[in-house]
Amino acid sequence: MKPLRTLILTDPELYPERTAIERTNAWLDSFKTLLVRYETTVDNWLAFHFLAFTVLLLRKIPLEPEL
Repeated sequence: MKPLRTLILTDPELYPERTAIERTNAWLDSFKTLLVRYETTVDNWLAFHFLAFTVLLLRKIPLEPEL
């Protein structure tokens, strides 16, 4: 019998959500400021996260319109 942890990690209902979260975390890992927490206040930490998500969103928008 497989261990309980293996069964939970391979749950078909959980997999899509887990994949989305892991992909988002991997995108955020490209920002050094977020990897090592240099900020001393929660407001600054949150602002850097919003900035990182804005940069990620702008990278997804194509520069040239598709015809």
